[in-house]
Amino acid sequence: MEIVKDNVEDLVNQKVKDLRDKKYSDKLVIYLAAPFFSDEQIALVDKVKEFLESIDNVIVYSPKDDGGVLKFDATQLERDTIFLENKMGIYFSNLIVALIDFKDIGTVFEEGYGCALDVPICAVSLNPPKDFKFNVMLANSLSCFARDLDVLKEFVLALVKFHKDTIHIADSYKINKEKFDKELEEYKLFSKNRTKYFNDQNEKLSKEYNDMIQMNEERFEELKKFRDDTVYNGSIE
Repeated sequence: MEIVKDNVEDLVNQKVKDLRDKKYSDKLVIYLAAPFFSDEQIALVDKVKEFLESIDNVIVYSPKDDGGVLKFDATQLERDTIFLENKMGIYFSNLIVALIDFKDIGTVFEEGYGCALDVPICAVSLNPPKDFKFNVMLANSLSCFARDLDVLKEFVLALVKFHKDTIHIADSYKINKEKFDKELEEYKLFSKNRTKYFNDQNEKLSKEYNDMIQMNEERFEELKKFRDDTVYNGSIE
């Protein structure tokens, strides 16, 4: 579906409702953070997503499949929409699984945003170099580091059990809904202000252009009058 001003809010709200309902079910919602810009990256994302979905009581949110893939010439509105959708995907997840072999800066951002929201993070590196070392900010944000899928599965299963044992649907839903509604209002204000800014800029440029045209027309009339006056006065022979 094409993203336009008239339907962007409905699109985002519907996806958020779906995510919220999933998070507060008895299933563990996993946000799969990873790049998908090459065939190799796409193959890994699909492999890990399929593996995670094979685990009972797990739902996977993948920006590649659930957020959408931006084209090179995507509009700012399309970029804003997918950015917000993916942020909400993190916000309403119970776990972030981050594929870090490609050192993707988008994945690093998603890890940082998740850490700020206290979402557990499991970094996965299936082909780590021998001298592999973590930056301290990333290392200290992790709840798990998996070098193979068996370790990942063990960690996910432990979280599934913890999630089912401790979830309090009503209270969590109320708290997070209030936080989300506030963030959505902030986003609406941001979009409104940005639109107003561009409209003001266009109006300003349009006025400057019209003023310039008017000034040139006035100057032309002055020159024409000067020419006519000098000819009729006999000043030019």
